[in-house]
Amino acid sequence: MVWMIASAAGFIGLLVFSMTPGEDGPAQRTWPHESSIVLDHTQYNLVVAMHPRCPCSRASLAALEEIMARCPEAVSVTVLFYKPDAESDEWSDTNLWRSAAAIQGVHVQVDSNGIEARRFGATTSGHVALYDHHGTQIFCGGITVARGHQGDSVGRSTILALLSGKTEQHIECAVFGCPLFATDDMTGESTR
Repeated sequence: MVWMIASAAGFIGLLVFSMTPGEDGPAQRTWPHESSIVLDHTQYNLVVAMHPRCPCSRASLAALEEIMARCPEAVSVTVLFYKPDAESDEWSDTNLWRSAAAIQGVHVQVDSNGIEARRFGATTSGHVALYDHHGTQIFCGGITVARGHQGDSVGRSTILALLSGKTEQHIECAVFGCPLFATDDMTGESTR
């Protein structure tokens, strides 16, 4: 009986953890002019902020890969990988980085001390911001249904609808991931 109660409590704890969204950052309704990322005025612009050692973000990359497979010509994508100032660029060079770089049409860059992520209001790994060609934010949030869970999500479906012109309203969704500015290795595994 004790074993069953402990197992149930563990399962419930894991479920609550996976369904608890990360913190929201300050909303950035327009493209930050101080950003080093150049706004592409010919198409949509999508910025994703990720912690290179967040295991939850693998699901966000899978959703991003599907978005790019369906709408490759409609959007310019930059994935920012957080790196603490005290670390070398290799600190961000993880399997997650290499997976993002392998997605056709995606540009990846090191985000020293999270300067760019903060400009876009990101505080949780997997935060996505979509802007139109004028620099107006039309989506902000996550593209997964829970931490580390792949599959259909409101965020991913909304971005696909926005990129194909099926909706024009501004949408916000919860972001499910690890704290973006954490400096520890969340996986407990080698990054190579």
